[in-house]
Amino acid sequence: MHPLARMQRGLETLYRVDTGVEVGDFVIDEAAREALAPARKPREQLLVMEDTGEMALALFIHPHVLANLAAHDPGRLGEHNLGDCLLAREGVSHFIYAIQCARADRPVTQLELELQAEVDKYVTCLLQTRTHVETSEAEHLLDSVLEA
Repeated sequence: MHPLARMQRGLETLYRVDTGVEVGDFVIDEAAREALAPARKPREQLLVMEDTGEMALALFIHPHVLANLAAHDPGRLGEHNLGDCLLAREGVSHFIYAIQCARADRPVTQLELELQAEVDKYVTCLLQTRTHVETSEAEHLLDSVLEA
C-alpha cells in the first residue's frame, strides 16, 4: 500500500471518518503544481479551488519525501524518516480535513488546517512510538515533533 494511503487510512480510522476517495488520486507532480501555483513552492502543499459550489483539490508532496517514505516504512519512525513522515502526514491531514469540511458545507480556514495537522502529527507519532520503539527514543522523537 502506498505510504500516503496508509497515512490516510490511519487518520480516517482514528477519527472514524471515511472520505470515500484515495489521497493518491489527488497527488500532483512538480510540473502540475507549477502550472497551478507558480508563486509558492513549499515541500507540501494542498491546493484548493472552489468554483460554483464545487471544490477541486490537489496535493503536492515533494518527490524526495515520497521516495524516502517508499524506502523507509513510515510505520516505523526514526531519524531517517521522521521529518518526511511529518511533512506527508500534514498534507494528508489537510486533505482529509478539507474534504470533511466541504461535505459538511462548512468553510475552513488555514489556521484550522494547520492546527488539525499539528494534532494529527502528534497523536499519530505518539501512538506509533509507544508501540515500536524504546521509551527514551520515543520521547526524543516526540520532542522532535514538537520542535518541527
